[in-house]
Amino acid sequence: MASNLTRSAITNLGKYASAMMVRSPALATISARFMSASAPATAPKLKRFFKKVTVGPAKTPNKIKAIEIGTVRPDQPAFEVYLDGKPLKTPLKRPLVLPTERMAMLVAAEWEMQRKHLETYTMPITGLAITATDYVCEHRNTFQKGIMKYLETDTLFHRAGDDELEPKQQEKWDPLIDWMTKVFDVPFSVTSSLLFVEQLPEAVERVEEALKNEDLWTLTALNYATATAKSIVLALAMQQNHVTPGEVFSLYRLEEDYQISNWGLVEGDHDVEMADSAMRFRASYAMMKALESS
Repeated sequence: MASNLTRSAITNLGKYASAMMVRSPALATISARFMSASAPATAPKLKRFFKKVTVGPAKTPNKIKAIEIGTVRPDQPAFEVYLDGKPLKTPLKRPLVLPTERMAMLVAAEWEMQRKHLETYTMPITGLAITATDYVCEHRNTFQKGIMKYLETDTLFHRAGDDELEPKQQEKWDPLIDWMTKVFDVPFSVTSSLLFVEQLPEAVERVEEALKNEDLWTLTALNYATATAKSIVLALAMQQNHVTPGEVFSLYRLEEDYQISNWGLVEGDHDVEMADSAMRFRASYAMMKALESS
């Protein structure tokens, strides 16, 4: 039986959302950009069409479908989010069946926190769950290869060659490179060149094997964090609790923050990107942690 999602549950299980839901000018700009990019200017906003959000065990036919497409295992609990008693479906009309109750509660929190109109830019966990269900399950190799490409272009592997900035990069980034070396028991190369950096075959093989061992939900979150940070190192370090989402944000922005300190912040650009990337890191981490509960 589905249980009502209470406001206290949202507070306890969706704390990350409070930071992402701040009504800042930057987030307002993100919303405007999303609306202009995703719909005609005359298209009305989608109103909140539901009253009650609940979470409960997945319906048997929906769990069977989820097992078929690989989003849950037969021996695994499965949960769904219900809007007025109806289970959520993806844009491809698949049941949105989730592997842990905590993840279902996070998705439900995003729906419950919507106001008069749906603001999809404030629903990153829902977006990640849909991506996993509609795309990653069928194109896992493509997503994995996309993550692996960052071993050649990773932000942390490329240094500025600037007398003032490069020492800062060494101070902040080298400990993460050392961590990767320890985890995978193989050194990683760093360059000041604008060209791709070539890693040792052993390094590529070991990172690739690690990704192969991850479930599709974790792979989806890793892909989101890696693409945002332009760094597989930061994404893996966050997944392994070596750094927090806030630390990832600071490390990822090291070079741009240096440029802003010299040339100033461009409102409506830098601040929007900062708000968006911070939200993405929190969402990725929240999804990773939600997978730890059963």
